[in-house]
Amino acid sequence: MNLIKKMMFTSLFIPGVLLAQENQSKLVLKGKAPVGSERAYLMHYDFETNEPKQDSVKVVDGQFQFETTGAGVSYAGLSFDRSFNNNKRAAKNELWFHWNPGTTVVDASQGKVKIIDGGPLTKDYLAYEAKVDSLRETFKSDEYRAYNDKIETLSKEIKKLQQERDAAYGTWRAHYEKVMLDFIKSNPSNTLSLVFLESIANDETSKVDERALFDGLNNDIKNSARGKRLYSSLKSKSLIVGADAFDFSHPDANGKLVKLSDYKGKYVLLDFWASWCVPCRKENPFVVKAYDRFKTKNFEIIAISLDDKKDNWLKAVKDDNLGWIHLSDLKGWQNEIAVMYGVKGVPTNYVISPDGKILAMDLRGDELEKFLEKTL
Repeated sequence: MNLIKKMMFTSLFIPGVLLAQENQSKLVLKGKAPVGSERAYLMHYDFETNEPKQDSVKVVDGQFQFETTGAGVSYAGLSFDRSFNNNKRAAKNELWFHWNPGTTVVDASQGKVKIIDGGPLTKDYLAYEAKVDSLRETFKSDEYRAYNDKIETLSKEIKKLQQERDAAYGTWRAHYEKVMLDFIKSNPSNTLSLVFLESIANDETSKVDERALFDGLNNDIKNSARGKRLYSSLKSKSLIVGADAFDFSHPDANGKLVKLSDYKGKYVLLDFWASWCVPCRKENPFVVKAYDRFKTKNFEIIAISLDDKKDNWLKAVKDDNLGWIHLSDLKGWQNEIAVMYGVKGVPTNYVISPDGKILAMDLRGDELEKFLEKTL
């Protein structure tokens, strides 16, 4: 590098260094250690990066001192028992506080570790802590506890009254469900029976045999589009870990039919998503990472899009770099596989074993990669 270039480089570099240095302040922590302590341990978090840093110093004549630099306040922990690397350390002789630029003075010689003095910023912090301590005392007062005791007593009385009421009258939901059940059983040809059965099926607390009720409906109702959707929803409730995945045949973007059973012998992620689904798009980088790592290890992904516009669907596939199998009939929420699997929200996914069993469901973030790492 010639002299002129060196001068130009230096003139550009030095101001940046000086600016960085100007933004750094000295932080000093000092004081008295507990009697018998040999070392003081400090963990603190950098103001700008929030990265944890650890340090320790020797206690000399009952005194210790830490020094560092930082751009602002640092949340810190001070201990005299053991290093913060020891997860089983005791909380005794430990203090967590906000370490301000300037000087902070602590005293642990009398047992409890506490801040007693310091520079202007530390004194501001001490004033704040005094207000917080005063507030804590208010909420520990006998008057406040008396109110809590009254609330607890009234809550017990209310719960007892509710139990007595339910014992005498039963619950509204139980009576309402019985009225609907009676209607469904008495009116198998009425389409309202299908609507009532949908309501019961959507109640996760219901103990009714919904499949038996559906089987009792008129064939015209069962074979209607709405009836078929309810049947698929009822059937999908059997899709739990350990159950057989439902086979299907579905067109890809070029109209070629793809069958799930064609991929027996492989681990398959069945992934329901859509280009308009923000959570799905946020999940895609995690899926891409897992696919790139395991695609050569007997793993495949079949993605079913709930889009209704082909251009949007394919653009999202390209933009998100989704290099696996993609299927859609462009019917949105009425996609036949989504209906078959009872999909009520996206993203939804299933990991399917080489023999067609469901191994896991709704893995998010790096859960998929971790699961495949463990399984494959």
